[in-house]
Amino acid sequence: MPATPNHPVLTPEKSKALVEDRLSAEFDDLASEADRIHPRYARFINTIRGLGQTGGKRLRPYMTMLSFEAYSGQPGERILPMAVSLELLHFSMLIHDDVIDRDDTRYGKPNVTAQYLEHYGQLGLSDDDQRHYAESAALLAGDLIQFRAHDMMQEVDMKPDVRRDVRAEMRRTLSSVIAGELIDTENSFDPSVNADSTTVALHKTASYTFVAPLVIGATLAEAPKEEKDALRAIAEDIGVAFQYRDDMIGTFGNPKKTGKSVDSDIREGKRTILTEVFEQSAPDHRREFFQSVWGNSEASDKDVQIARKVLSAYTREVVEGKLRVISLRTRERIGELAIPKSYRTTFRELAVQSMSRNS
Repeated sequence: MPATPNHPVLTPEKSKALVEDRLSAEFDDLASEADRIHPRYARFINTIRGLGQTGGKRLRPYMTMLSFEAYSGQPGERILPMAVSLELLHFSMLIHDDVIDRDDTRYGKPNVTAQYLEHYGQLGLSDDDQRHYAESAALLAGDLIQFRAHDMMQEVDMKPDVRRDVRAEMRRTLSSVIAGELIDTENSFDPSVNADSTTVALHKTASYTFVAPLVIGATLAEAPKEEKDALRAIAEDIGVAFQYRDDMIGTFGNPKKTGKSVDSDIREGKRTILTEVFEQSAPDHRREFFQSVWGNSEASDKDVQIARKVLSAYTREVVEGKLRVISLRTRERIGELAIPKSYRTTFRELAVQSMSRNS
């Protein structure tokens, strides 16, 4: 077990402050570069910056630095560029995800597509052309941020074998999340995909939200393979639970807190742990009604509300039970990690918060 560090355990508040400062510097650099190129590119960068600095919990960089501290005994800010790069990677994926999901809102405000729809709407373009060019701008934004994320990773000083392992983890992460996104997308309109919610959650959510930050942090700290394997199992459980909770919030949450409609998953026919449990437990007449509304973009608001109540009646207790099982298993596994007690306590708190959040 690493020696008890002679510095306090990194807090979410300290981590977020470090990350925000580094993100601000990164966007300053992008803006300076854009000013030298063209006013339209400067507008583009300002649009991205407005969303990228909106906020969020900055969970991924916090976990990366926390894992590094737990296994190295050194301050997490030593690997700040790697931690921030994972936040940028997350941001790039959100931009692309909004295009895939045809969403125009992110963080409760117009996303890149929506802002460019408004801009291009003043140019007399057809609706189809407005949408095409606005989504093209969003795709370019995601590409740019992803490039900057990979570039920032190179700033961290690593031994050759550590760099090799970090690159291998990133390859695994990107392959996994792209596979998860594709499977999730096709699952919504092609029944032959037949992917269960846990498979999608493991690849689409757990891989880059929890596995990559925790494992890469430990890799940079040169933690033993058995510890990294244990972290991977813990992170996968937390990631699946996080997605289950996200599905619950997306359908039963408070739109004022989430910034997103609770009707969209039902109207779009999105397959989640909720629909999976519902199909297994609801009687035929309930399933027939729900199927008439699910995936029906023309369904009335009243029918969507009724469908949500029906879904709740047959799923909420079951899913909460699954979450309790995962939570118990995760707490036990964290207790077995070969890290100082203070970090095991912090890891448990982080896991509980991730699995029980309401926004």
